[in-house]
Amino acid sequence: MDRDLNKVIIIGTDHHNVLGTVRCFGVNGIKPYGIIVKNDDSPLWVTKSRYWRQTIVIGDDSEIYDALVKNFGNEMKKPVVICCSDGAMCFIDRNLDRLKDRFILPSLNGEQGAITRLMNKETQQEFLEQQGIHMLESRIIDLTAESSCHDLDYPVILKPVASVEGDKKDIVICDSEESALRDLAEFGRLGYKRILCQHYLRNVEEYLLTGAVSKRTVSYVICKIIRQWPVKTGSGSYSVFSHDETTLCYIDSVMKQLQKLGFSGTIDIEFFKTDEGYCINEINWRTSGFNHVSLFTKEYSSYYYYLSVTDQDFRHDDHFVKNGFIMNEGADLRNALIAKNVSILTWFAQLFTVKTFAFWFWKDLRPAFSRYLYYFRKYVSGNE
Repeated sequence: MDRDLNKVIIIGTDHHNVLGTVRCFGVNGIKPYGIIVKNDDSPLWVTKSRYWRQTIVIGDDSEIYDALVKNFGNEMKKPVVICCSDGAMCFIDRNLDRLKDRFILPSLNGEQGAITRLMNKETQQEFLEQQGIHMLESRIIDLTAESSCHDLDYPVILKPVASVEGDKKDIVICDSEESALRDLAEFGRLGYKRILCQHYLRNVEEYLLTGAVSKRTVSYVICKIIRQWPVKTGSGSYSVFSHDETTLCYIDSVMKQLQKLGFSGTIDIEFFKTDEGYCINEINWRTSGFNHVSLFTKEYSSYYYYLSVTDQDFRHDDHFVKNGFIMNEGADLRNALIAKNVSILTWFAQLFTVKTFAFWFWKDLRPAFSRYLYYFRKYVSGNE
């Protein structure tokens, strides 16, 4: 990277979200610095990308402050921090006042703690409804008190209140009060103190937005989810680019409203299209696991955000017009091998329709090979 430019610091876990983000900058001639939070013994793989300038591995989000200040606290120009995990975003948001004089940070109107509060989906729903943005009704169930489930609108989906409080693999769908009470008891045994409850929508179109917002720009790509993993409670694993004008008009109004409210940062939005209209499922105030789409669409949202907040000149089209499919191949292969909701032959045939993958990128192959080997070993050992 040119030493006269603001440095880019990407903070996240050993996850394809981070990989997509570093590639987004790398193909545009900027090599970011990485702070990778790693607290398990699985092989480290995102650091293998050729696009890093340097990576620092820490064991917990609580070490982010020291990693930032000790390594980048005295730069001539403020480094730009890009958060790729909820844990990183939460830590940065809670320490905004301590860090904002040295770094350019994502925030909601520059207010410390504002984004952390909105990670609570009940608070997020109230906030969005006040702005005229409809969000799926959310309710928090306190597991430390006696809970009643008779007034819930079944089916419901039960999940951690915020991703920093639990794991996606624990998410369950309940069709009755009996199953809800049973699953809530199990959450309690797993150590949860509270759980988010939302009505589960069947047979609706589900979309995901990956993008960024600042005072100077709004940038995004929308994907319509075809398959997800895990099948009912997971994230999109095979999707198609969406250019539907009605959907674009809706989401453009949402993004511009967030811009008007003072949000500045990368963003991930999950939303539904129902018979009654559009409905936000959740907003995640950090980069999206779908951000690798930029390698095909050339809508480099994270990069445009960086140029915007560092007052550099840039130009990009309002909306891309390319067609095709995207895939998280590590997750979606399980739909063929484990869930068997698509045949292995069909799955391999669909690979030829995919324009961008979560792992595979011919200009940066080492992370992909590392991840493929990891999944292969898990599968043959029976641990997958």
